[in-house]
Amino acid sequence: MYSHDMLMVRRLSVSAAGYYRSGPPGQWLGGGAALLGLAGPVGLADLRAVLRGCDPSTGEVLPSVCRPERRAGWDLIYAAPKSVSLLAATAGEPAASLIVDAHRRAVADAVGWLEERVCWARRRGALVATDGVVAARFDHTTSSAEEPHLHTHAVVANLAPAVGAWSAIDGSGLWLQRRGMAAVYDLALRHRLRQAGLCFEWQLTGETALDVAAVPAGAVRAVSSRRAAIDAAAGPDPATPSAKEATRHRLRVQPAAPWWPRLEAAGFSAADAARVVEEAATRAADTRARDGQGAGPSTTGDGRRLTAAAVVHLAERRSTFAVPDALAALAAVQPDGADPRHAQQWAEQLYAASLPAPDGRRTTPYAQALDARLEELIRQGAGRSVTALDPPAREGSAPTVTWVTDRLVGSRDAVVVLGPVGSPAPEPGRSRPPAGRDEAWLAQAAVLEAAGRRWQAAGMEVTVQVDSAAAAARWRALTGLPAVAPGSRPASRPDPAGRSVLIIDRADRATTAELTGWLSTAARTGSTVVLVQGGTLPARRRAISEGLEQVAASRSIAADTAALPPAVDRTVARWAEAGANGRPPLLVGLGPAECLTLNRLAREQLRSAGRLSPDEVAIGTRAYAVGDRVVALRLLHVPAGTRGQVAGVEPRAGRMAVHWGDGTQETIDRRRAARVGHGYATTPRMLRFSAEPVLVLGDPADLGRYRGRAVEPPARTAARPARPLLTPPGPPDLPRIERPAGPRRATPARERGPALGR
Repeated sequence: MYSHDMLMVRRLSVSAAGYYRSGPPGQWLGGGAALLGLAGPVGLADLRAVLRGCDPSTGEVLPSVCRPERRAGWDLIYAAPKSVSLLAATAGEPAASLIVDAHRRAVADAVGWLEERVCWARRRGALVATDGVVAARFDHTTSSAEEPHLHTHAVVANLAPAVGAWSAIDGSGLWLQRRGMAAVYDLALRHRLRQAGLCFEWQLTGETALDVAAVPAGAVRAVSSRRAAIDAAAGPDPATPSAKEATRHRLRVQPAAPWWPRLEAAGFSAADAARVVEEAATRAADTRARDGQGAGPSTTGDGRRLTAAAVVHLAERRSTFAVPDALAALAAVQPDGADPRHAQQWAEQLYAASLPAPDGRRTTPYAQALDARLEELIRQGAGRSVTALDPPAREGSAPTVTWVTDRLVGSRDAVVVLGPVGSPAPEPGRSRPPAGRDEAWLAQAAVLEAAGRRWQAAGMEVTVQVDSAAAAARWRALTGLPAVAPGSRPASRPDPAGRSVLIIDRADRATTAELTGWLSTAARTGSTVVLVQGGTLPARRRAISEGLEQVAASRSIAADTAALPPAVDRTVARWAEAGANGRPPLLVGLGPAECLTLNRLAREQLRSAGRLSPDEVAIGTRAYAVGDRVVALRLLHVPAGTRGQVAGVEPRAGRMAVHWGDGTQETIDRRRAARVGHGYATTPRMLRFSAEPVLVLGDPADLGRYRGRAVEPPARTAARPARPLLTPPGPPDLPRIERPAGPRRATPARERGPALGR
């Protein structure tokens, strides 16, 4: 499942079809549905048939290749902004009908755009265009808490006609185009509202989502009780994903409290909603009288203004962009909305008129100026030379922790780039290959743990800058260094004597504007900044900031992939001691990288003690022996999260027998390798499937509601309270493109991954 602003995409199984039976009847849509003779209300039997890949009328399996484990489809949830949902629920008729109808038309526009631009079929390794999708829409006006929430489930079956035959859909397009899919719906909704005679004033509240400015934020919060309850129950600990999911399921079965009293207490009534809608209708009438247009200005009506605003929006979020990014920028700067086809045309024109960039993306002169400023700051190093660090004397040998630590601590550079650990230095102009998901993060932590102790011994203040409480907990557990997360930053100033070190986690995921702000402050204070490429997330193949990428390609350093922080070895040693007198506790790593490494080290301990059989079977990317503890990662003959033990292995056949905890036995082969894993260690979000005592790599308090299951307190060294060293100011002083009057811009958010266009 993944989401972006007003769009959420969930993968479906055939059994999920029953979920839509309880709501209002759905309607078929899409060119593929018409070819199957599906129209009008959606029947449950027909929906299950297309999710299985079958013709509803004959039961014939349509794709020539239809594997048993095929994905049934996707649930695209198009949700109107909460302020729009609130107006639809409180403004009365005819305003409510106008808003709901505009939403439905916008969903139809978005699905039509998806048919043309996103859905492809794969034939013999190549992508071919489809002739439509088989989809069913289910409209809802309330959430599970019976609060206003106007949204539509567009259930897209994994089935589409292509080149005279039926095929499965290449689902990667839904991921790559997620930004564009969300932006197209946002633009279509505002466009349809204007066509309905409602010209609202908007303000930006997310990456691309705009809310009605006249609806108070307090009113929106008043009808979002489930979100507030989930956040309050989860808390700020790194077990938030697990706690949120558990809380969400628990709240669904509880009776919902009436939302009207909360809304009135927030100072927003039905009369206020009617006034907002009336003002929007008056504004639309004035616009029609002035412009002589029924739908308001188009994307080409003020092209220069839109282009200037979109260029600024794009550059503040990433150095390069693709067509979906351009659509997202248009959604953020065009409050009047746009027809999806016009929006697509505008985005393609902006893409074509921009400068070429790596990986088929584009950039702008404004973004290049920002990147050049960042490169200058890194290379100058606040007035001190940033020198390339020579590799070890023995050619071909990997840098060791001691070697890298000596250069980190002994360097007088103001800016040091710690690259993906274990990656060889790339040739000039070429990207650095990705590092392993586990070794990279743990080896970087080992280097910075050693460097941090030496910096602190020299009287320097060391702080790690992170973007989440989970990342802060992982840094504390592995390095003992104080980490500063958003919302927990105490008020203080950088050390003017330059006796401070700031370590930036996930620097390759930071924007050029963010990096420039940090380094500009470092230049004024004489502080040292360590830019960590990767950190608590795997390193990106290319940094979001091209300025950082250009410097890091030739000046970053890396450590040995075999390096581990001392905290990992101490935890595994305590685990082995606890297991000497009985069954050892369940190891817990605060992230997936730690979990994988703990599983590997635990197996090595058991093998050295002779508790695993000498014969092993390789299934997928893991090796198993008789005596290994395993866990079901996905549904097998047992539910996900069930733990068991390997009872037998057949190396030649590539399979093993597993005794599960419920007394059943199952044979696992290579085909189902991804459904099982080693069961010695887990992450906090998986603890809900087990009641065993745990030994955590870190502080038990970071386990949230599972903290009471820790078998012993952690061995931690006292760390000084964290204080912010560098507060990033705004972007550097450059010739600014004039920002037009329009929706209020939110604080730029980090982009989590590339969104490639066609």
